[in-house]
Amino acid sequence: MIRPTVIAAAIVLAVMVTGLFELKYEVRELDQEKSRLHDRIAEERESLRVLQAEWSYLNHPDRIQALVAQHLALTTPSSRQILPVEQIPMRPRSDTLAQAAAEEGRAR
Repeated sequence: MIRPTVIAAAIVLAVMVTGLFELKYEVRELDQEKSRLHDRIAEERESLRVLQAEWSYLNHPDRIQALVAQHLALTTPSSRQILPVEQIPMRPRSDTLAQAAAEEGRAR
């Protein structure tokens, strides 16, 4: 006759072995996911390096100067274009703008 403790020990052992196998496969899956994430991180870092290199190229002053010369007709200002500060029209104060907007709203 098999003792109940032996049967209980066999059942506990079977449950532990089953749990161990499940744990093993779960750890494998997590390890594969970790590996995939590391690969994605490496790809993202590489793409960041490429973007930084492109940004440096696009913001190079010589390149920008050439584009300005090609697309904009900028010239140095003449002395006739420079006004004294007193002749520059000042922006209306904010309360004046609010009042004008209110009057325009009433007119509609």
